[in-house]
Amino acid sequence: MRKILYFAFFIFNLSMLSQAQEMFSEGKHYREIGAAQPVDTGDKIEVRELFWYGCTHCFKLEDGLNAWVATTMPDDAQFVRMPAIFSEVWEQHAKLYYTLEAMGKLDTLHRRVFDAIHVHEQKLVRDGEMIEFAAAEGLDEKDFEETLSSFTVTSKVNAAKVNIVNYEATGVPAIVVAGKYLTDISSAGGEQAMFRVIEFLINKAKAES
Repeated sequence: MRKILYFAFFIFNLSMLSQAQEMFSEGKHYREIGAAQPVDTGDKIEVRELFWYGCTHCFKLEDGLNAWVATTMPDDAQFVRMPAIFSEVWEQHAKLYYTLEAMGKLDTLHRRVFDAIHVHEQKLVRDGEMIEFAAAEGLDEKDFEETLSSFTVTSKVNAAKVNIVNYEATGVPAIVVAGKYLTDISSAGGEQAMFRVIEFLINKAKAES
């Protein structure tokens, strides 16, 4: 009797797994990138957010995304960000992101950049506007200005321009898993659904490795 119950339970689990896999289909909830891209996370599954500081949807996603990363993302996955660049304004905001990264200030100022733009209605597009923002946040103006125009920041911005094409992204926010699969809120069917799609794709990438 136990064997029969165990077998029935096993079949039920397989059925549920199959249904879960069918819930998220390629071409609808996510899509595979034409050529898999290198990752920056070593043996861990990379979960890469493509974003723009000026994007209202990216701003609204911040709290939910940070909560998911902190409480739900599997230990064998790692979260990274990349500013998307589709225009000169987006490029300026990417410069700001990589400048703060180079100065070791992203942890404290990433969200404050979003707030400055979406809450306090600052544009932060011109170099002078970004320098004023940095000074108001306690950063050394000269150090910030030098870093803003540095080779390191310029190189990362140029790489982001290439990468956004390679990821075949058409908008933000978008999430790329393992350098292979791209999903977004619209395709997934909502913010919470997107997190489930991401988890599905992490498991898919692990099964393929």
